Amino acid sequence: MTTRQLFPDELAAVIETAHAWGRRVTAHAGPAEVIAEAVALGLDCVEHGYELTADVAALMAERGTALVPTLLVTRCKEFFDELGVPEWMQARSLGAGPCHLDSFATAVAAGVEVLLGSDMPPFWHFEGTNASVRELEYMSEAGIGPARALYAGTLGPVRWLGADGDLGTVQPGRYADLVAMDDDPAERTSAFRGVRWVMAGGRVVRDDRAGWSVP
Repeated sequence: MTTRQLFPDELAAVIETAHAWGRRVTAHAGPAEVIAEAVALGLDCVEHGYELTADVAALMAERGTALVPTLLVTRCKEFFDELGVPEWMQARSLGAGPCHLDSFATAVAAGVEVLLGSDMPPFWHFEGTNASVRELEYMSEAGIGPARALYAGTLGPVRWLGADGDLGTVQPGRYADLVAMDDDPAERTSAFRGVRWVMAGGRVVRDDRAGWSVP
C-alpha cells in the first residue's frame, strides 16, 4: 500500500521548516516508494520501513537517514488482543512480519543506522519483559548482535537527537542516568531483563536489593 498522507510539497515544507528551526524529522512509513521520496527530500529517520529495497536502503545510508524498525509491531498478537484490535487489522500487521524482518536485514546490510523504538508503550509488559527490552532482543537476534543493540538503545539515539553534550556517557557534567544489572548487555541483550538498580539525574530511584523503588 503506497497511499500517501502528505503530498511532496507538503512534506518538503515540513522538513525544510523543521530543519530551519534546528529540529530533525522522522516519519512513520512502510513502502519503499514513499520512503525514497521522503529521504530524497531530507528526511532524518524512518519509523517501521516494512518494505525497504536494497536501493532505498542504500539511499538512506548515503543520506544518513536512520531507521527505527519497530520489529515488535508485526509480532505482537498478545498486545493486540489486550487492546481489542480487530482480527482484520491484526492480520494486516502480523502478516507483514516476514517482510519486515527482510527489510530490517536489508537496511543493516546497507549500513543504515538503526535505533530503538517499539511502537508500543515502552513500559508495556510483553513476553516476560517490557516492550523496550523485547524490541532490543529482536533487533539483536535479527542481525545486529548485542553490542550494536546496546548502542541502538543508548548512545545512538542520544547522538541522533544531538543530546550528546548532556547524555550518553559517564563523565563529569553529564546527567547521571544509570542502570545496573548482573550480566553484560554488550554480550547478551537479555541482560536488560535483569536491571536491578536505577539512577535518574543523579538520584537513585530503584534499588531491588534494598527492596524499594520510587513510584
